Amino acid sequence: MARIERRDPLTDEAARRAREAVLQRLQVPPALRGTVTAVVDGRLVIEGHVPAARVREALALAGPGAPPALVLAQHRMTDRPETYTAWAPGGEARELAADRPLGEYVASLARPPSEGGRRLSGELLLATVVAAGLLDGVNPCAFAVILFLVAFLYAIRKIRADVWRVGFTFIASVVVTTFLIGVGLLGALTALGQPHLIGQIGGGLLILLGMMEMRSAVASAGSRGLSMAPAVWERVKGWVTRATVPSAIVAGGLVGICTLPCAGGIYLATLGLVAGSATFSRGLGFLAAYNLASAVPLVAVLALVGNREFARRAAQWERLRAPRLRGAFGFLMLVLGVGALLWFGR
Repeated sequence: MARIERRDPLTDEAARRAREAVLQRLQVPPALRGTVTAVVDGRLVIEGHVPAARVREALALAGPGAPPALVLAQHRMTDRPETYTAWAPGGEARELAADRPLGEYVASLARPPSEGGRRLSGELLLATVVAAGLLDGVNPCAFAVILFLVAFLYAIRKIRADVWRVGFTFIASVVVTTFLIGVGLLGALTALGQPHLIGQIGGGLLILLGMMEMRSAVASAGSRGLSMAPAVWERVKGWVTRATVPSAIVAGGLVGICTLPCAGGIYLATLGLVAGSATFSRGLGFLAAYNLASAVPLVAVLALVGNREFARRAAQWERLRAPRLRGAFGFLMLVLGVGALLWFGR
């Protein structure tokens, strides 16, 4: 049976020196050192209030592939920690969500630095997420629907207040639907523990969809490019033509669910970036920022087409220049896809 020895380094000078000797021998970074320390077999150091599941996982590590020493730290006084930090000699300290397995960190130690993944700082991550959300907001699916919606409302002689009310309801429904989808995907990515792999898949999807969109832009005039399936588009139009707030909610929900061909690559790559750079709870904030940013172009369009004649001309302009718009959007997707593969592949 293992022997457990409890000592107080605050009042026991010998205990304090013994503790410091272990930390110095393992070269534990000062930022990870705390006041409540457990040492197991001279190779496992537990600092603070680490999630119990991660401690059990660390105690079970042995054999080939296991690091020679390991430090787990979580200095906040809480019964339910949201994160913990893992560190091993020769590696970098990494903060993980409390529900993410320690094996993810251990596996990263065995990979070359180029495969270990990269993380963005909070400010740069927020800027990247907002920029991606703005680009998502001009995807052909949602953009075409909002123009069709406003033009139709004016065609049936709806007053401006009704146009704004139904239009804002539609946009809010799209945003809420895509946010809820994102919450589910972010949770799955966090549990899977391979956000950079998902980011690479998203980058590849961006390149594929971007090339398809650019090809459709130079093809025949009847080419649809990236768009909702015809059956879905007919359903959306059916709900839009009812011109009520409840029907706008349903139409927005359908658009939010069925726009994967238009902006799914952007969303997936962004989710991979967020999952690899933040905990799930922090990731929800970035996810909300993405979806709010995606609403900005749609709200701007709704404001610009507040005039009946301008709305008619805007819808006509969009139909005439759809190939060029698709080509430009496809090129941006291609560039973002290449950037995502370069980022997540390092």
